Amino acid sequence: MVSPSPLTCLNSWSDELKSRSNRIRSLIGNRHWLSDGHHKESLLRDILKRHLPKDWSVTRGFIVAPPPINSISPEVDILITNSGLATPWLNESELTITPPNGVLAHIHVKTEFGTAELKDALLHAYKVNQSMEHYRDMSRVWTGVIFFERTNITKNSQFEDTLTRALAKVKKAVGQINPNFLPHCIAILDKHSFIRRKVETANITKIRIECFESGGTAFASFIDSLLNNASTDNSYKGRSELNQLLQRVQLKRLFNLDLGTLV
Repeated sequence: MVSPSPLTCLNSWSDELKSRSNRIRSLIGNRHWLSDGHHKESLLRDILKRHLPKDWSVTRGFIVAPPPINSISPEVDILITNSGLATPWLNESELTITPPNGVLAHIHVKTEFGTAELKDALLHAYKVNQSMEHYRDMSRVWTGVIFFERTNITKNSQFEDTLTRALAKVKKAVGQINPNFLPHCIAILDKHSFIRRKVETANITKIRIECFESGGTAFASFIDSLLNNASTDNSYKGRSELNQLLQRVQLKRLFNLDLGTLV
């Protein structure tokens, strides 16, 4: 007799994504990276639609602010919106163009985890957040990055080195980094997660990135972080069965990286 195991089911979410993403690579090899990347984005949108609230729209798209600034974001791989917050300018054929107030979250998708790829994802997410800052309460917008593989990262110490080097490159590109424009969660499907947190100490709020070896729950933790931070009425925060189950998982902390202080 097989005992019920919700945790095993959560682990299968990452396995499902990796298995399905490998199908196209096994058929066309590495000669069509654009198609491979679009396939991964489509797979993520599909599984997110199955697990997120039904009034959330999960597409790709752009964020276009109204006059007088008329800012336009870079293209977003996975754009999560709610038309109850703001009517989209355009919403058809899996493409959404929305004003900033309709945005709940945006997700950026990469294949291989490495310094150059992480820098590109961080900078892309940063620019998307910059495009909204004058129109949207940015504390209500969740940002995430998903990597499918970490082929060249074999030692735990390499995760911190990779993050530190990537952040240095982002700082060189944008000047002083606003840590609130960095992703809330970065997940690597083969079992690692980075979480951005606020840490209160002696009336000072520190912004910290924590890295965990999260086992098969990396993608489930990614969804939990999204739901905890993007839900507009706070009805989800820390109360769902998913969150309570993940609280029982023993994670191995690899390192903490403080990004500075907010007075």
